[in-house]
Amino acid sequence: MRYFYASTLRRAERVGLGRRRADTPYEYGARLGAQLPDSADEVDQLTEAYLAAAYAPRPTTAEEARQARGLWERLRRRLRGGR
Repeated sequence: MRYFYASTLRRAERVGLGRRRADTPYEYGARLGAQLPDSADEVDQLTEAYLAAAYAPRPTTAEEARQARGLWERLRRRLRGGR
């Protein structure tokens, strides 16, 4: 989960949509979603998945990881310029 989120941050940074130093994940997610309106739902869902993995008192399930990977793959394509 953390890998998918961090990878998305790095890719967004490369295309000029990086996170500001003081941004919380929610603030950054809102800004990135506004810049990528076609992908706003994926950004929101990946942000929620990251926060759950980082702060929830339970481990991530295989299904949650599978869903996060799909979100990450779609965002990765979008940040590459594809659909």
